[in-house]
Parts: sequence; C-alpha cells; structure tokens
Amino acid sequence: MGFSLRRRIRRSSEGVSIKIQDEERQLLGHLIPQLRDVLVGVGPSGEVDEGMRRLFPTAHPEDVDNEAEFQASQRDRLLAVRLDRLDLVESTLSAERLTDSE
Repeated sequence: MGFSLRRRIRRSSEGVSIKIQDEERQLLGHLIPQLRDVLVGVGPSGEVDEGMRRLFPTAHPEDVDNEAEFQASQRDRLLAVRLDRLDLVESTLSAERLTDSE
C-alpha cells in the first residue's frame, strides 16, 4: 500500500478531494473511538503516557507547580478541541470530497 498525500488529497475550487481505500477508512473508523477513549482518560493535571504528550504538551518541564497550573487551566480546552476534531473526522470518514471548512 503506497502512500502519497499529493495523489490522495487534492484541493480544488470545489473543495478537497480525498482518495483513500475502504480498508483505510475502516481502520480509521476503528481507531477513532480508541483515541477518543485515551483522550478522555487523561487526568485533570494532564498526566499522559509519553506517546501522547504531543496532544497535551508540557509548558514548564522544569517547574512542577507552574506545569500543574498550566495543565489545569488548558487541559479542558485542549481536550475539547481534540474531541471536536475527532468528531469531524468520524462524521466525514465516508466522504470523498470535503468543504474547505471541513
């Protein structure tokens, strides 16, 4: 299965055309709920496995108190944005063409 984004995702005046195989759509469909579960399971202070750190970045690695304050103030916003994006991917998964806003 070769992977070339230029051939698979194309922007035109009509929107964005996406050409992925049914198996890829199915895989994404299976992965989305799993990722959603992982995201929802992130603790209120942003404790995450290092593999997920990019989704809840560390702002103050050398200062535990400032980092805890940052995570407490930003976690819910970051979580809401990520869950919203997962919902969008899930709702457009079978589409072959997306609007610019999608």
